[in-house]
Amino acid sequence: VTSGASTAEAQRRRAERAELRRFQDSLVRAENAVPLAIRTTIIRYGRAIASRDIGKLKEVYPSMSRGQEDRWKGVFSGADSIRANVRVTGISATPKDTPTSIDAPFTMQMHVVDKETGRATSSRITNHALFMKEGGVWVLKEIR
Repeated sequence: VTSGASTAEAQRRRAERAELRRFQDSLVRAENAVPLAIRTTIIRYGRAIASRDIGKLKEVYPSMSRGQEDRWKGVFSGADSIRANVRVTGISATPKDTPTSIDAPFTMQMHVVDKETGRATSSRITNHALFMKEGGVWVLKEIR
């Protein structure tokens, strides 16, 4: 025999699970709407960060500012290891019909192990990647 409170709790949990599934489905739909070249570049950006190789990072993001480069060098030099998981959360194209620029917001979950202390820290970072179409190819121009 189930009490009214147990039934209400079970219904609440079912509703929460359904809401989570809808949210996860919307993330997948948003990610799939992003052109493959842009998704691939952002994934390469995350892999370059995980490699702790400034050269690889500059290959993916050649217009990186000197300040950004210096900050990443500092992170890389102090890290024993880095995991960087990225997910594109949507796009905004300009103009809509034949876009020449795309703003692709993305999140990056970073897990860094400090070289000296062995202590691990995790952070979630939200950025925007600005892509411009040059010669028919999407080029990463800015991360902000």
